[in-house]
Amino acid sequence: MSKRTTIITLGIFVALMPFLGFPGTAETIFSIIAGLALVSIGYLLESECEKCEMGEKNINAQKAAEKKETLSSSNSSDMNNNT
Repeated sequence: MSKRTTIITLGIFVALMPFLGFPGTAETIFSIIAGLALVSIGYLLESECEKCEMGEKNINAQKAAEKKETLSSSNSSDMNNNT
């Protein structure tokens, strides 16, 4: 099960807890466990998202550097052809 699916499932479970008929102590324990699971999975998803964004920034930086190199090499060859 993916992390996003787990978050949705836990959210539904937490929303339905008052209607499932568990005793007060069990409901409290399940709510705490579900809440901690949601927090930890949310944190993991956020860290994955940051890695993706960093990867995109690196790719964009590489593309910009390649464009610069292409432009500088074409400008230098144009200058050589003019002389």
